[in-house]
Amino acid sequence: MEKVNEVHEELHQWDKEVLKRSPARIKALQKDLERLRRELMNEANSAAQKEVMIRIELLLEQEEIHWVQRARAN
Repeated sequence: MEKVNEVHEELHQWDKEVLKRSPARIKALQKDLERLRRELMNEANSAAQKEVMIRIELLLEQEEIHWVQRARAN
């Protein structure tokens, strides 16, 4: 029973960190992207913009999957 309770607590912690913080992380990445777009364009800046855009897309995809699964559960 102790192991089950530990897993239960760890899953709740993971849920808070990974799923519930997604909108905040997306907003932070969008701010980073806007900051990068305002800077002088060079190769490093372009690569950084692509990296941030990929991370945003992955988070949006994770959020969409979360809501699809949630809809199925309900």
